Amino acid sequence: MKKVAVIGCGSYMDSGDGCPGEWRCLKAASLGDGNFEEPSQVVAFVKCECPGRALATNVKMAMKLSEIKPDAIYLSSC
Repeated sequence: MKKVAVIGCGSYMDSGDGCPGEWRCLKAASLGDGNFEEPSQVVAFVKCECPGRALATNVKMAMKLSEIKPDAIYLSSC
């Protein structure tokens, strides 16, 4: 099973509101639907601070410090 990290970006994340897109993304990952080629285990869900200019470096540092090694990273936004 592939290990994936999901990054949630958008103003809805800043306001603390939930988004149906996040649930659909997590469900699709576990079932292997949509953009996911096979059933996957979500090992990390990262909130993106808008604007996401520092996204790549922040995610890389977080993965290094937490020793999480996902096989793929997916962006999720509404």
